[in-house]
Amino acid sequence: MREWRVRMAIGAVAAVAIVYGVRHAARAQGAAWPPPVSQAPEGGAPLSPADEAKTMVLPPGYHVQLVASEPTVIDPIAIDFDADGRLWVLEMPGFAMDAQMRDSHDPICRAVVLEDTDGDGVMDKRTVFADGRPRLIQVKDINLDAEFAPHMLYVTNEDKPGFIGRLGSVLGAAGVNIAAFALGRSRPGADAIALVEVDGAVPDTVLGEIRKL
Repeated sequence: MREWRVRMAIGAVAAVAIVYGVRHAARAQGAAWPPPVSQAPEGGAPLSPADEAKTMVLPPGYHVQLVASEPTVIDPIAIDFDADGRLWVLEMPGFAMDAQMRDSHDPICRAVVLEDTDGDGVMDKRTVFADGRPRLIQVKDINLDAEFAPHMLYVTNEDKPGFIGRLGSVLGAAGVNIAAFALGRSRPGADAIALVEVDGAVPDTVLGEIRKL
């Protein structure tokens, strides 16, 4: 309860600051705020995200920047930025599809992480953090992200160049196909973990070769 009250207090302070900033900007520009309501025309084709942003009416001194749109983000209902500038989004692709509310308890929501990898201010990388299915997100205090699969290899090693290549070569030479791969490390050059999803069981002889790497 105490943590909830603290968050509410912080939210209230932020809201007051935003309202003050809006009023201060309007007074500084000598413009009336808010402006009269503008009626949108009925019918017509939907606007693109960029064109839709241009229709937003803002106080003097403020602007809107488009950082994410479909298909990078789908049906968002809540967002939050973290300290690294990543955008965490909760998506709800559907709800109450019929009058009986038969899907109201289904795990349909997704938590996704959006990142700007080239520094242009637009999110260009999308990672599903949680989609209602069980996932491995940490092993021995090392962060990674992998779904459970019928056949998986759990490999620990030192974080050194060439290890992943040698691991792939051993599996490839034995005819073991890699379906998915997740890698995590505690820090550069320290402990690392690889979770490798393969198409079938790995023979003991191949496991012995991997242990020698």
